[in-house]
Amino acid sequence: MRRPGHSTVLIPGLDFGISDKPLRRVVTRSSTRVNTMFCSRKMECMLPTESSNELAFVLRAELDPTVGRIYAQAVRIEWCDGDRMRHHVPDFVVIRDGRVEVHEVKPDAEAATEEVAAVTAQAARWFGDRGATYCLALESTLKAQPTYRNAEEVAYRLHDYVAAPLARAVVAFVQDAGRATIGEVVRALGTEGCTYERVLTLVARGAVHLDYSRPLDAEAVLSADAVPPSGAILLPQNAPLTRGTHTHERSLPQRDTDRDRAEGLQRRRR
Repeated sequence: MRRPGHSTVLIPGLDFGISDKPLRRVVTRSSTRVNTMFCSRKMECMLPTESSNELAFVLRAELDPTVGRIYAQAVRIEWCDGDRMRHHVPDFVVIRDGRVEVHEVKPDAEAATEEVAAVTAQAARWFGDRGATYCLALESTLKAQPTYRNAEEVAYRLHDYVAAPLARAVVAFVQDAGRATIGEVVRALGTEGCTYERVLTLVARGAVHLDYSRPLDAEAVLSADAVPPSGAILLPQNAPLTRGTHTHERSLPQRDTDRDRAEGLQRRRR
């Protein structure tokens, strides 16, 4: 595992950079926060989470076959709210099928408040103007059952070892069959060391797809199509909540000038 560096990731068509190191200090003194480090195979590093909801988001993103990269607390934005400078560091940035999505993780009740709605509405405009999509990832969606329970069971096998010849044999069997249950795969390849747990490891790594919304047992159906079935796409894409109106907000220009920065600093010092 490598330690995340200090460099900025630049993506064509995107009008801002993505830091591969968190830009926000993780709060550890609060007894109400659940701070963990998730060991990501996709990123080959540890990803910080500050709540059980954020952990659920990272777990889903790790298993979602449409997600290629996951960055924690990777962008900071600023804007003027009247005579006050405000800032926002969204929880995660993901690259999904070549598109950039910025996600803020919130409990449902908190997401519906006027304060959060004001920030998310501003952030949606800021990122939308610069080539990215801004989304709210709500607790009710992240922890929806049985999908999340099944994802947790599969993620438990994420780092287990599976020999390359067996992995190829499982993928080939599922491709030839079009669809196959886990039990059928195990029965067909049991003499080669295939087990229920090893099939779950291959699901976790995206070698074969699983519908997480269905019961997870020997009758669970696998596929190996280039386009994953909808039940295998775990990462939600909720639109930002925009309750109320916020007439005192105005966005900073896309390209901040030195004068803009200086005026912003002066306002903050007051």
